[in-house]
Amino acid sequence: MKKFIALLLALLCVLSLVGCVQPYKEQPLRNLMPVQKMIEDIATGNLEEAWNPVYNRKVDPELKETLEQYAEMFAGREVKRCDCYDFERTGDPTVSGEVYTEILYFKIYLSEDYSGEPDYYAKAVGINDDDGTGVISLEIYEEDPVK
Repeated sequence: MKKFIALLLALLCVLSLVGCVQPYKEQPLRNLMPVQKMIEDIATGNLEEAWNPVYNRKVDPELKETLEQYAEMFAGREVKRCDCYDFERTGDPTVSGEVYTEILYFKIYLSEDYSGEPDYYAKAVGINDDDGTGVISLEIYEEDPVK
């Protein structure tokens, strides 16, 4: 029994060392939290706060009107959960002079039934370049845009 416990502890030590040594750790998504907050603010009708993560120099010129339409669509209902379920990236955020782009896909739940289909889906585009960073477009759908 002592040999088994010693072997088990040795195996745990080896696994923990292997888990800590990663040759490449992927960069976290830069626009994930700002877009989730943006969607929550839109739902509650707080469009001024929802505009905070927007990259004003490169934003879609119709985004402000679109956010107003989305606020009407939510009709003041609270977002219970907003999960990123897919993303695409281009560029490298650590390279100067290169445009880094994230396309994020979200499931938006307005009820606490997370096992079913979400109430809405969202697609957001955020960029980072030498002039600034932020969200440049947001689209909310009733059907999954990834399908």
